[in-house]
Amino acid sequence: MNNKKYQSLSELVWVILLLEGFISVSLQIVFMRQLSPFLGSDVNVTGLIIGVFLLALSLGYRSGVNKKKPAAVLTKNFILSGLWVAVGCAYLTINTFFGEVVYLSPKIGLSVFYLFVFMFPVVFWLAQTLPLLITFIRKGSSSAKAGNSLSLNTIGSVLGATITPLVLFWAFGVAWTILLMVVGLMVLSLFAYKMDKGVWLSADHLIGVLIIALAFFFNIDHERQNFIKTTAYANYDVKVDSDAYGNERRVLELNKTFASITTDGQATGYVRYLNRYMIEQLGYTDHDVLVLGSGGFTFSINDETKNSYTYLDIDPDIKPIAEKFFLGYNIKGNFVGKDARAYVKTSEDLYDVVFVDLYSNLLSMPWQVTTVEFMEELNDRVSVGGHVFFNMVYQSDFKHDVNRRIHNTITSVFPYCYITPLFSGKQDYMNVVYVCSKPDKEALEINVDDRVLY
Repeated sequence: MNNKKYQSLSELVWVILLLEGFISVSLQIVFMRQLSPFLGSDVNVTGLIIGVFLLALSLGYRSGVNKKKPAAVLTKNFILSGLWVAVGCAYLTINTFFGEVVYLSPKIGLSVFYLFVFMFPVVFWLAQTLPLLITFIRKGSSSAKAGNSLSLNTIGSVLGATITPLVLFWAFGVAWTILLMVVGLMVLSLFAYKMDKGVWLSADHLIGVLIIALAFFFNIDHERQNFIKTTAYANYDVKVDSDAYGNERRVLELNKTFASITTDGQATGYVRYLNRYMIEQLGYTDHDVLVLGSGGFTFSINDETKNSYTYLDIDPDIKPIAEKFFLGYNIKGNFVGKDARAYVKTSEDLYDVVFVDLYSNLLSMPWQVTTVEFMEELNDRVSVGGHVFFNMVYQSDFKHDVNRRIHNTITSVFPYCYITPLFSGKQDYMNVVYVCSKPDKEALEINVDDRVLY
């Protein structure tokens, strides 16, 4: 091998190692994001995805050793990976596969099956890259080759883990991020083909163009038809129709489930109920109100009092989306784009009412806001004599363990609560609202048989 060709191959090796590391970890981030509307985002789901990813990585490393025609194997792996990513990461595929929100009754077997069908093969193929490329490195000891290759590959992984959620999701959206990954894999297949055949292009690469077109159809085109915007946290859409009485009804959808509803510009359901209770029953007309989970910012739209509202949501894009597509005007109140747990833990502000409405889809709450520690931190943000409102979605009659655990967690910190189910007809799930008073420091008193009350 002449020096010029050797130098050219060496440069390609390092570029491929860096880009492959970027894409493989970016893939893991994309799967977590795409599955969260269906499986939730708690540690069980995250652990399952990481576990399958690491298993595929380990087996891929092992299977890539001592293969004949390594460059040809790399070309095939990158093309197959692009095809699997184009289809397997698409919201269209995942929605078809699961068909419904499964958080309260997780379909663990189906989830594992999905990960092994769509994520495992891609990670397995990409993991072979490292041992296959080491054969093209001519200089250095075996340990130096392995160490340098693994180091550069890991740098790519670090970049993928940070740039994907912090830059690509925000700048382009999830669907475009998937398309960029597919394009990246097709570029890697060109590099591998160059190493194998000595030329950059051939008729064989028409398949790469078809895979990119497939990725566009499954992701970009589907996103345009079904959502007004996708972010790192959610898929948003707004539907406008009429109710049974001919009133205009506007629905802000988050991950294909209702986040907020207005009828003729007025809040409805549990939002209106709690707002009326706060103003008319509690008499709060010039108070500070914190809303955790912005939805469509409807908690304040009917309030003509001097109450001051602060809305908090982890997704900073929800405010312009709600103002432009849902409300049609600026929100009433201030907005903070921050994680609820972090804000409650670090803020020193006190509020007379805190309204907790933290759902990422119909049934799924972030696990970190369902703990007793969060409830205690929440209590610290409530002024003396203040109240905490909760909107919960429960299976009828507290039939599910998740519902019972959350109820027990709330009442362990806020023992004095009015609990009201809101329903219309027989339903499997319903909104249950809690109106809880800030507890005092004294121990709870109870009635016993040997004590007479006058």
